[in-house]
Amino acid sequence: MGRRAKYFTQDERKSAEQAWKRETAFTPHSQMLRKAQNKRAYETRKCLSSAGTSSVTVASLPSASTPHSPLLPSSVLPLLPPSPSSPALPIQLTSIAVISIPNSYLFRQALESSDALKTTGYSDSELTKWIGPPPHALPPPKNSDHLMNALLRYRVRLQREHEADRLLRFYETKGGAAFAIELHEEFRHRFARWEELWDALGHISRLDLDGRMGWELLRWEAVQVVNLVADFTTLDEGMDPFLTLYVTRWLDL
Repeated sequence: MGRRAKYFTQDERKSAEQAWKRETAFTPHSQMLRKAQNKRAYETRKCLSSAGTSSVTVASLPSASTPHSPLLPSSVLPLLPPSPSSPALPIQLTSIAVISIPNSYLFRQALESSDALKTTGYSDSELTKWIGPPPHALPPPKNSDHLMNALLRYRVRLQREHEADRLLRFYETKGGAAFAIELHEEFRHRFARWEELWDALGHISRLDLDGRMGWELLRWEAVQVVNLVADFTTLDEGMDPFLTLYVTRWLDL
């Protein structure tokens, strides 16, 4: 017999998604987002009250682009990362920079680092052994598909925590030159990792476990490179667009 459908209509699916969002409204991640949004609203109101509503201009509001020049000469700034359509990002990277996020029970548990996984092969301590590039000198898992799903969610969780910390530094620096340099360096590091992995996978079969996990890691690194390009591009547009980009990327996960 086939597998029974979890939802029979779009309305049922939408209701289930809304119920899940209500359940997670008070998680640390959701609270962090609301705190960041409230802080941004407070800063905007502060600018309006100090400058007077009749004389407020765009230049008087916090901006990501205004602090760049006075804080650091252009000769010290690293080269700007290219846009996703630039030839500097190879087509081999941009063509695989897409990840399908499953919505399984195991995937959700791995995202939240659930206690239910601590005695299984999908605990954080076990997933850490597999998170690096191949080859892996480890016994093969009982279910490689489950391992790869849990490992993807583990990477998503670590990246979400990393970007949450980065968002706080964004507010502390108001998107200034120091923050721009941080994005530059992370871009360079991620792109170098992608290139190394691309070269290494030429000697590994895609059919075995190491090959499958290696290509999933390559895809993951490609997504992070493209995301960093989007981050830097949005940084020059100001604080509101940067926060919107972050919320759009992470709120529904």
